[in-house]
Amino acid sequence: MMQLLVYGGVFILGAASPGPDFLIVTKHAMTGRRPGLAAAAGIAGGVGVHAAVALAGLGAVLLASPGLYAAVRLIAAGYLVYLGATALWAIRPRRPGDTAEASEPSEDEAPLTGAGQATTVRTKSWTAFRQGLLTNVLNAKVVAFLITLMPGFLPTRPDLLDMTAIWVVSVAVTLVWFGLLALAVAHFSAFLQRPRVNFALTLIVGCALLAIGGYMAVSTLAGL
Repeated sequence: MMQLLVYGGVFILGAASPGPDFLIVTKHAMTGRRPGLAAAAGIAGGVGVHAAVALAGLGAVLLASPGLYAAVRLIAAGYLVYLGATALWAIRPRRPGDTAEASEPSEDEAPLTGAGQATTVRTKSWTAFRQGLLTNVLNAKVVAFLITLMPGFLPTRPDLLDMTAIWVVSVAVTLVWFGLLALAVAHFSAFLQRPRVNFALTLIVGCALLAIGGYMAVSTLAGL
């Protein structure tokens, strides 16, 4: 039990470090509590996938194959660039002659603006969950982190109970941390949705996602 508590403490330090997951939760929590919590649940689901892959030994195969690892990183970079670009597109200046239909953002395009009046809370939550899940699942660094961390907290020959326990802790810690982040951001959603504040934060988040995606792509290609 003590080992699991220590593992959880170390794991949360990694989860709390700023990165794409942090930006995705912040982006959706600004529109409300439910989308923020849905994004947190998606990220926790992604961690669950990574933890299962690491425990099954498949993560080592990924890390041992430079080409496969690079391909996953490039896909992740492309997805982050896409999210950043659509966030910036949602706040683009619109001409007076633009039609309402042309200015209506898509579900991926408007996470900071409420996705339009016609978009239901359920749709926004699903979009948030999907983006959180994909952002985390495509981040190959997560499985690399788990492969490095887990062996120090597992017995030499772990049984199913040992592996299940460390998997549950990984997912639970992620859900709690990002859930609290979502609740904290959503608490100030009324202020954050003011036009000027919303525009500024959308610009920051969009540019940050573009920068992270661009850096990931350049660094990956440079290493080939």
